[in-house]
Amino acid sequence: MFPFVLRLIGPIVDKVSQSLYVAFLLKILTRMGVVLEGRPLWVSPNVYLDCKGGTISLGDRVVISKNVSILTHDFSFDRFYEATHGVSNFEFVRKADVRIGNNVFIGLGAIILPGISIGSGSIVGAGAVVTKDVGDLQIVAGNPARLIGAVPDSYKQNESGYRLQKRRR
Repeated sequence: MFPFVLRLIGPIVDKVSQSLYVAFLLKILTRMGVVLEGRPLWVSPNVYLDCKGGTISLGDRVVISKNVSILTHDFSFDRFYEATHGVSNFEFVRKADVRIGNNVFIGLGAIILPGISIGSGSIVGAGAVVTKDVGDLQIVAGNPARLIGAVPDSYKQNESGYRLQKRRR
């Protein structure tokens, strides 16, 4: 129910005020079972946060873009298990927590698999499928995600292509 409410009402509230949207968002995330280790800067209303298997922890000033999926459970070997062990009333499942550090940016459409930790100051590129932990200040991209470089080095290389603009409130 809460993700539906976020998708339905979130964009309307955001048009009025980003800070009002974030306050609304924090209440919904808490009710969903997300552990807030800080105050996220932005979480798109179009994210899929799977809190059924484990805990999702979000650090301070995290940005999670549109169509991101963060998973805490995995049934991928259930079919194989049943084929090799016989049909039963049980499912073969892995449940694992996901932790996202402070000041992390997760790009459009990324997928974070169960058991992953993303270190503080890191960037996950658009469309990345994160299958391994990401250290602090690392940039990962691709499917499966691989290390592209260090954030400080990439910042120095690309700084001239960016400009400052007033932050929305």
